[in-house]
Amino acid sequence: MLIQLLLAFPDELTGESVCIFCVLNNADITNPTNLLIKKDLEKLLTRRIGKFLLPKSIYFVNELPRNRSGKILRRLMRKKLLGIDISKDDLLLVENPESLKSFSVSKS
Repeated sequence: MLIQLLLAFPDELTGESVCIFCVLNNADITNPTNLLIKKDLEKLLTRRIGKFLLPKSIYFVNELPRNRSGKILRRLMRKKLLGIDISKDDLLLVENPESLKSFSVSKS
């Protein structure tokens, strides 16, 4: 498993929350074992940073949207997470537009 991205997004209760996006090596994101991976990850983070700092959500995705130089497009991921439409101009920046189409975050 690769934890590729930590992303902050607005939260009504705390003002801002953090979520993790994980890309699994050679694995199906709909696999039921992802629940075990999520629990192991939560245990690790609880030991390292404490329970009160745990991310609000952990998402498993096939790939992350990147620009042509390989940088992850956090802004587009935040828009997708919040349900904001992504413009065609924004899609021109994405090297792998399929990553946004298959970005239906499967919350595990």
